[in-house]
Order: sequence, then C-alpha cells, then structure tokens
Amino acid sequence: MSLKGFMEEAYGGQLRGRRLERRKGTVVLSLKEISDKLEGRPEKAAVARLAPNGALLSRLISLVPEGKREALIWGYLTSIAAEGSVEPMEVPGGDYAGLELARGSLLIDSAGDHVGEGMRGGSIRVRGMSGHYLGQGMSGGGIVAGSSGDYAFRNISGGWGVILGDSGSYLGLGNSGGRVVVKGRAGQRVGWLMHSGRLRVGGDVGDYLGLMMSGGRISVGGCAGARAGWRMRGGKIEAACYGPEACEDGRILGGKDS
Repeated sequence: MSLKGFMEEAYGGQLRGRRLERRKGTVVLSLKEISDKLEGRPEKAAVARLAPNGALLSRLISLVPEGKREALIWGYLTSIAAEGSVEPMEVPGGDYAGLELARGSLLIDSAGDHVGEGMRGGSIRVRGMSGHYLGQGMSGGGIVAGSSGDYAFRNISGGWGVILGDSGSYLGLGNSGGRVVVKGRAGQRVGWLMHSGRLRVGGDVGDYLGLMMSGGRISVGGCAGARAGWRMRGGKIEAACYGPEACEDGRILGGKDS
C-alpha cells in the first residue's frame, strides 16, 4: 500500500492533499497549522510544545514542506522524533533535516541543504548525496555523508564529519573546532578563515587552501591549487604538493611543486 493510501485508511479519510484536516472533533496538526501557531522565526522549543507524539509525528515528517518556514519546522520535527526514539529514525531527504539535533540518530538516503545545522549531539547518516551547508554551525555529534555540496561543516565549533566521496568548495569555512575528513576531493578555499580544528582531504583541493587561516591544522593527501596558505596568520598546512604562490613560511609542511 502507498503511503497516501495508508494514511487515508489510518485517518478515516481525514487526509486531504498535504494537510491533515480537523474532522469530527479530532485535532490533527499539519505543518501549516504548526506554522500558524508560531510567532516569528520558528524555534525548536516552541515547535516541540506543539508537536504530536508517536505515529502522527511520523506522518507529519512524511509531508513535504512549502517554503523555508515550514522547512524549518519540518527540520525540528525530524530532530524531535529522533531524540525520542531508541532506534535510528529514517526520514525523507529535505532541507534542514536534523536541525539542532541533540541526541539520537537519523538515516537519510539523499539529503537537501542545511542537514544537521546547529547539531549538538547524536548522529546523522546520509547514504547518498547531501546538499549545501551540511553540518553548518554544529557543536557536537557526528555526520557521515556520501558527498556534499558547498560550505560543508562551516563555522563548526565541535563534533565531527566524514564525507566518503567528494566535497564542494568552502569546506570548513570559519571553523573554531571539530574534526572533518573528506576521503575524495574538495573544491577551493578549504579552511578559509579557520581558527581551530582539523581538516583532512584525501585527494586534491582547489585554490586558496587555508586562505587567511589563524589556527588549526589542514592535511591534504593530494595536491593543493594556487596560493595555498595565502595571508595565513597561524595554523599548519600539509599537502603532497602545492601550486604556484604558496605561502613559504614554516607553517606549511611537506613537499612543494609549481
């Protein structure tokens, strides 16, 4: 039976499109109804006070959000569900999955943008591709993804991330902690404005590796593009080889080719 058919049967025909309607005195919340009850930008505590329990919460997670506001609410609901489950929670791919996750586990086949944003604990496993801003602002917990878009693990202060394939550009931008490993390649400006933490890329990286970094450590198994370590003030960079105009002080380690 399809998910829609299951829900129609379970709720006695109350399901109409993407909303779960109020019928015969039964109150069933939709993403829009939760949104309408909130003032300002949705916050996790406020969403948690309105979130239903059990099967209905799972049904809400199966709905497709409309717009950023509903996407934020949906993201909080995925975290609330995972935090209340003793088993890993499998959710559809969507923006903001695992938003501010504190504990528990999420499983996603292919994910949208902002997965694991503001994460404080727990774990997220993306079996396939992830979009942009994976793990942005996380302070704890861990994420494993098959690949990622741009700005993965940006501004993190703790936790860890593993990308099994390739990452886009701006990996680890502005980090002040945490550990990130990319087993494949990464784009340009890896570790830009990095203050602390560790980044490891197994393959090649693009230009401006460690641009303006002030601390932390970056290691690259392949070659770095042009201007690695440009305007860096602290920290260490290590790569198998470097492109032209690499920083030449003692903070860059390893061989260097033009």
